Amino acid sequence: MKSLFFSFLLLFMFLLLFAFGAKNQDVITVDYLVAQVQLETSTVMSLTFFMGFALAWLFAFFYVVRLKLKLAQMQSALKKMNSSVSLPTAHASQLTSAAKE
Repeated sequence: MKSLFFSFLLLFMFLLLFAFGAKNQDVITVDYLVAQVQLETSTVMSLTFFMGFALAWLFAFFYVVRLKLKLAQMQSALKKMNSSVSLPTAHASQLTSAAKE
């Protein structure tokens, strides 16, 4: 549901950008450090929108990867802790019989 909401929000923003670009066909000059180019306002807006989207997606991707790595580390540490703690067999059989009752 959350991803559907964000998909519609993204679609709305794209349509808004498209409408803005259709109304603003002025040519503007974009100055870089070493170059200069003349582009339409709609092209500049589209490029900055998609570059921002790609940058946000990249940061989110690395954040998710970091969380998954941390989860894997914690799961392996938990397995090590569980394997190091073992119940005596007599005590374990008492627990299983008590659980059945």
